[in-house]
Amino acid sequence: IGRLAAGVLTQQQKIGAEEAPPILPAAWEHSDQIWQAHMYRLFERLHLDKEFCVTLAGTSVFQHVLNSITWVLLTRGRTTTLGDIFSFLAFGLNGTVLSGLTQFGKTFAMRFGFSWAWNWTTSQNLP
Repeated sequence: IGRLAAGVLTQQQKIGAEEAPPILPAAWEHSDQIWQAHMYRLFERLHLDKEFCVTLAGTSVFQHVLNSITWVLLTRGRTTTLGDIFSFLAFGLNGTVLSGLTQFGKTFAMRFGFSWAWNWTTSQNLP
């Protein structure tokens, strides 16, 4: 439900609406620093806006929770406890913080591609 709320509902509100506020400061659009102006135009062209960040963060967190629950239930079955799920959330497959961060990083990377494609598509003007 959390992933749905963070993703679908955020993107649904965008369809046909005005453009979302950009991530980068508006001053960068006409900056004397060429790299800032180019970066601003790139983010604008790819539609990397605040809704993208909300969708990415929300769906990544909730997908990580869902992955953790699924993995623990598949490996432990009926003996699963809430502690097992929280342990996997924090410590991943190998039982270390680095393993937990790596597991979340993989989820984040996967959700980045999906969230960008979804955000870009919903940002297009409808005929």
